[in-house]
Amino acid sequence: GLGLIGISPLLPLHQIMIGTLVASLIWLFLARTNYRAYLDALVDSLGSQRLDLSEETADFHDKSFENHLKQSLSTAADAEIPYLIDLLPTIGNIDWTPEFRILMARSNPTVKIAALQHLQENGDESDLPSVISLVSHEDPNVRCAAISAAASLGSIETVERIEGGLEDTDST
Repeated sequence: GLGLIGISPLLPLHQIMIGTLVASLIWLFLARTNYRAYLDALVDSLGSQRLDLSEETADFHDKSFENHLKQSLSTAADAEIPYLIDLLPTIGNIDWTPEFRILMARSNPTVKIAALQHLQENGDESDLPSVISLVSHEDPNVRCAAISAAASLGSIETVERIEGGLEDTDST
């Protein structure tokens, strides 16, 4: 601003405007380039499991990062899913319930349990059939999570439907 005031007696106004316009366009280009480089580095960190948003103080939300995370949840290996699930609460107010419904189809018991726990808190009655189907799962921890989720999501009739699972003899 002071530079513009100082040079205004020396140059015509239209030359100052053209110079300011060129400088503004260069600044916008560099800011956009910097933003893309930052976002690419962030996505690379997610892929290599180096990203830790637990100490981040700012509200973190970017639509392309959200889309990348949603895609990663559906394509990641079972061993990577717990890491991705740990990131979800740090990324603003996004409904991840559809992704957790898909994760329930995974074969890994740990992933199933995480999906059931999420649906217990955020699911609705439409989730009951898939939750109840896991009441007879071979893993006792999955059965326990399924019974808990079904009891939270359902009504008295639901408890009657899962009553057999309540008599589980497995000590775990």
